[in-house]
Amino acid sequence: MAEGGKARLRVPFGSGIDLTSDCKQIRMIELAYIWHDGKLLPRDENQFKIPQGKQMPIKIFAREVKLLAEQTHSVEYWRFENAVRHRLYPLEFYPRFYWSTQDKRPPKDPPDVRWGVIGTRNPISGRPFTTACNIDRADPSVQASVVNGEFHKNYSDAKCRGGIAVVKGDKVWFAMIDVWANNARYIDQIYAAAIAELQTKILED
Repeated sequence: MAEGGKARLRVPFGSGIDLTSDCKQIRMIELAYIWHDGKLLPRDENQFKIPQGKQMPIKIFAREVKLLAEQTHSVEYWRFENAVRHRLYPLEFYPRFYWSTQDKRPPKDPPDVRWGVIGTRNPISGRPFTTACNIDRADPSVQASVVNGEFHKNYSDAKCRGGIAVVKGDKVWFAMIDVWANNARYIDQIYAAAIAELQTKILED
């Protein structure tokens, strides 16, 4: 049972599980996968079937379950305007995401940027799912040059970390997903596969 009692979940064998203090409900499930030949495969069942050099890890941290009808979206839509696509990856950069107001450009560009995963749709906001990626600016002095940038070369853990919301019936399950740099060109497909996978883990009432 998920924490709060809103849904029953099917937990795969070998998953990392964080339980409530009474050990009766699930706070979080850590799921490990491999992206291979366009498919999201459970890591434990496939790590010895796929050559080590071709294993592309994906991690999902599935957390709280809530009622869909109770969810609202508070981020202003103007923050998603003027999106610019990355030259290599199915990601779009939102220049205004961290602005404090819609009509006033900050004197200095914020250090962080937010990406949207092209082809995805957050059921709460109606906008693409967003993610933060370890992508360098092509020109360190120009924020917009990040769309021509690449993942950190001197950082072995370079990845995109974002959130997904999975709807089944009247329930919505929120999760965090890590997609490493070597999988970034498939991130749109990975998000779609991850959502489909988590839907199978929510049991019908």
